[in-house]
Amino acid sequence: MITLHIEAHDITDAICSIILMGPHVEAAFEKAATEYLTERGFQVLSSTEWESPKELCERLHIRPSFLSQALRHPASPGPQDITYGPTNRVLYLRSTPALDAFLTKHKSHQSH
Repeated sequence: MITLHIEAHDITDAICSIILMGPHVEAAFEKAATEYLTERGFQVLSSTEWESPKELCERLHIRPSFLSQALRHPASPGPQDITYGPTNRVLYLRSTPALDAFLTKHKSHQSH
């Protein structure tokens, strides 16, 4: 399945999901759709694969407690998709470049 996160002047936070048979068809469609939308002024962001909070924290080199706080912050762009367990604990999520940048922006401030 392909999930595209589309942001533009007149369409904000629209999510377009397209299911196609076969990975080669899916990849070709994703490339064509991305080019089509980009040429027309849309900003197309690809999301990451599903990952656990632990995997996300390891990939971005952040603490799990920081992730938990950041996801609840009103300015957080939030993940593209998220799944919760029975106790409302985050089990898996799909990040976006915007969320990754939000979660790591404190690192650039520390180096100055």
